[in-house]
Amino acid sequence: MSRVQQFTRRTVLSAAAVLAATRVARAQEAGPRVATLDWALLETLLAIGANVVAATELRQFRQVAIKPDVPKGVADLGLRGTPNFEVLRFARPDLILNSNFYAWADPLMSPIAPVESHPIYKPGESPYLLAEQATLAIGERLRRPAARRMVEELASRLDRYKNLFARGDGRPVLPINLGDARHYRVFGSDSMFGEVLKRVGLANAWTGATSY
Repeated sequence: MSRVQQFTRRTVLSAAAVLAATRVARAQEAGPRVATLDWALLETLLAIGANVVAATELRQFRQVAIKPDVPKGVADLGLRGTPNFEVLRFARPDLILNSNFYAWADPLMSPIAPVESHPIYKPGESPYLLAEQATLAIGERLRRPAARRMVEELASRLDRYKNLFARGDGRPVLPINLGDARHYRVFGSDSMFGEVLKRVGLANAWTGATSY
């Protein structure tokens, strides 16, 4: 003899309340919904496990950056120079993180969500220190303890590399990025690559002028 469960109005309301509470708890665990136009900030956000909902040029970012992975649900805002603000609005971010490179977009994005700027590259300043400061500030803002752990673990790793490379022959290193068969980009001492080389005790072979 089968038993038929009778659903009363109270039972349905109770189930709905439990489901809603579960969704709220998951949203709180994920943290604020964050969007960004800047790739350096996107890498940082993904590395610390932030709840990224929108970013730019994701197809190329996945090919160039490779890691960390971009979740499939992140909305692609199009080109960094001409982002789709309608898609950004539909992504419903709670916070938009921007950099000085795209400061022109701040007035256009501020009606959608609060905008905070975290520069990584500024003339005459250390990009490594700026990245470190931005990571810690973003981690505190989003309550992601992984940010501080990442900064501390990276500093420790670079110290280990410095001890390792000290055993080498001291030859300089030329950090480049290949463009095509006839062009490449070389990174000087004021670049992120140049900063890391200094921190691990390696000399940069490029001593000429650089273009910010």
